[in-house]
Amino acid sequence: MRILVLNCGSSSLKFRLLDLGKKTEGVNRVLVNGAVKGIGGTGTLEFSAEGQAGSKISKPVSDHAHAIQWMFEGLGKLPGGENHTVGLSQVDAVGHRVVHGGERFSASILIDEAVEKEIEGLSELAPLHNPACLAGIRGAKATLGDRVPMVAVFDTAFHQTMPAVAKTYALPHEMASRHGIHRYGFHGIAHASLPDGYAKFKGKAPSCMSSA
Repeated sequence: MRILVLNCGSSSLKFRLLDLGKKTEGVNRVLVNGAVKGIGGTGTLEFSAEGQAGSKISKPVSDHAHAIQWMFEGLGKLPGGENHTVGLSQVDAVGHRVVHGGERFSASILIDEAVEKEIEGLSELAPLHNPACLAGIRGAKATLGDRVPMVAVFDTAFHQTMPAVAKTYALPHEMASRHGIHRYGFHGIAHASLPDGYAKFKGKAPSCMSSA
């Protein structure tokens, strides 16, 4: 199964195409790795595909939608075959890193129209990031169509179980509740990977998570 992973930041787009059916030393095979940087100005596309020399191209990139289009143009030119990287027709699913899931999303979820609208509604809490994430979702849908399932993975999901004492700011409760203001926690995807990596290395879960 080949998974395209998209990480749309405030001024960059990072992407990676993985083959989950093949691993090297326990790590998923990376078919393509790259990034578009400098979105909103003169951007650069850095591209490294398995079995091919890496490349770096510069040109004006107006917004994230433009960056997504540029990335897919590059992916669409890749050759197929067992010993080569793959083209777009062989992408089986897309995973989108989404910065803010608010109170609604406590786990990864298959993206449909309703989920997309909720992510858009949460842009008020992450105005530099959620719109960029939406551009990635919509750009991927426009290129790959409805045949390819897409999943949103939220940076805030890992921290949903924070106790109230940890997430409450020193603000009037009524005002904080009305505007949804509290500590949501970020970079949860990275935090979640740490205990997983520890468990694989040590053969057991960290003691602080043994009761979870």
